[in-house]
Amino acid sequence: MISDAIANQILDWMFNGSDPGTYTPYVSVHSGDPGGTGANEQTGGSAARTNASAAFPAASSRGCTSNASVQVTCAAGTWTHFGVWSAASGGTFLWGGRLESSITTSDGNTVTFASGDLKFAL
Repeated sequence: MISDAIANQILDWMFNGSDPGTYTPYVSVHSGDPGGTGANEQTGGSAARTNASAAFPAASSRGCTSNASVQVTCAAGTWTHFGVWSAASGGTFLWGGRLESSITTSDGNTVTFASGDLKFAL
């Protein structure tokens, strides 16, 4: 699901001439639905977002699919969703979605999104 912030930027770009800018995508994991704001992101322990800019080709046919694997370092927990942010910490929440199945990790484990696993479409 596209984030509230990006939906508003797209609408402002279309109807008000505002430049939405560009972002470097950082992938995260979440313990519940991030909704439109990035809620339920992992914290503590070894939790870290991963720079995934090299994993995405140019969009085509209204979509973009990862063409390389992306590994996210995790805290201990069970993860049901992923998110995409504009920065390694803080930043703007861009997009989120549900994992095909939940993943439980110990602190320092990684969640790997294989090439083709991260798909975005408008």
